[in-house]
Amino acid sequence: MSGFRHALPALVGLIFASQLSAQSGSEQTLYRTRHFLDSVATGLERSGKAAEAAVIRDRLKVGDFYPGDRLVVDLF
Repeated sequence: MSGFRHALPALVGLIFASQLSAQSGSEQTLYRTRHFLDSVATGLERSGKAAEAAVIRDRLKVGDFYPGDRLVVDLF
């Protein structure tokens, strides 16, 4: 399960890659909101793609970071 959780952000990124490729930087940030992810998951569920929606719902439930993850912050 741990390997699956670490793959979630990458998998969700692949789902949205085609949608985001034509968007500007500020628009990309807008579309990564919880509200956007929730609406995409709802759309997937309505179109019968429960497995793809479950990945997004799990991301919304547990988040993108896990115990043991290391974050690097550069201050300029």
